[in-house]
Amino acid sequence: MKTYIIIPALEKNNYSDKGDLLRWGDSNLLEWKIHQALQIKNISNVIVSSPSKNIQKITKKYKVKFHYRNKNLSINKLHYDLSRKYLNSFLLWLNPTSPFISPDIINKFLNKFIKNKKKFDSAVITKKEDEYFFYKRIPLNFNI
Repeated sequence: MKTYIIIPALEKNNYSDKGDLLRWGDSNLLEWKIHQALQIKNISNVIVSSPSKNIQKITKKYKVKFHYRNKNLSINKLHYDLSRKYLNSFLLWLNPTSPFISPDIINKFLNKFIKNKKKFDSAVITKKEDEYFFYKRIPLNFNI
């Protein structure tokens, strides 16, 4: 069974007016997540889904697939539409706003999930951060 990584990306979101293009070290959240996704083993393809032409340019730079979606499409409808498009496949959703889940953790998670695929049809991976992160004296993961 094929496994695809889906990265939903927006230029603006509830977290920032720069959305997934918010600077993250020497790149931005989206580029960071694409770089992580390209380190995941046994993946058929990495697909970034967005209504943004700027985000589409980034996908070309990293040679990953781009899925255009309507800007008014809800995340639930996006999940539904892509699950219909990639029937009989595993879809691994990686959000740029979760930069601390490393490729190593994702690979271990995916291996366990695939070994137990007859027991489960879906799974979720999260990582709780009990720390407060700042960049140039600006909070990254909380509001003051």
